Amino acid sequence: LANVLIRAAATDITASDIDSVSSTTVRPRARIGGGTATSSGPQIVTTPPASPYDGQEILLEVDATNGIYWHFRFRSASGSAYKWEFMGGAALLAEVTAAEATGGTTYAALTTAGPSIALPRGGDYDVEIGAHVSCDVGNERGLMSYDIGATAAVDADALKLGTGSGGTEGAEFEGSRARRKTALTAITLTAKYKHELTAVTFSNRWMRVTPVRIS
Repeated sequence: LANVLIRAAATDITASDIDSVSSTTVRPRARIGGGTATSSGPQIVTTPPASPYDGQEILLEVDATNGIYWHFRFRSASGSAYKWEFMGGAALLAEVTAAEATGGTTYAALTTAGPSIALPRGGDYDVEIGAHVSCDVGNERGLMSYDIGATAAVDADALKLGTGSGGTEGAEFEGSRARRKTALTAITLTAKYKHELTAVTFSNRWMRVTPVRIS
């Protein structure tokens, strides 16, 4: 093996840059262009560093069982309190496939509760919900929203699916809705449901959460 120093402004490798030579391999030292060569990427952590530096990158372990790691970069100049900005990674996803009817005109869990997702850190998140809805009567709509921790579900966050005025009994719909929710704490989002007139049936309901930036 050979150790080779590659100088930042050099165009040729000279004999003085080579410690030793074998007939098969030339290996550079750990100085390339004045920096330090490394094969390691962002550090895998379960909690962001307490004293980060500008430009620092991490892989936050969110769900190791399912291989979900979120890539963040710290930007000290950000005007937000959440300076770890999302750069990539799989979203958190939860699903309940059971077909179950709503129980009333106020938000409540169905027989099989959820889906729900626990946020690992405080921050800004994109929250998306979706479902399949079957209307048992005409002129009916079903609404799917979600509790934010102890804060009850509201229509402003809801996915609304149904026949509306002049609709027919037995109509089926499928859709989704995404909202950016800011300044969330590390709490759990839990889907809740209601109807406007009489029961509707929800199935294949899901929730997906992607971070924007975190603390």
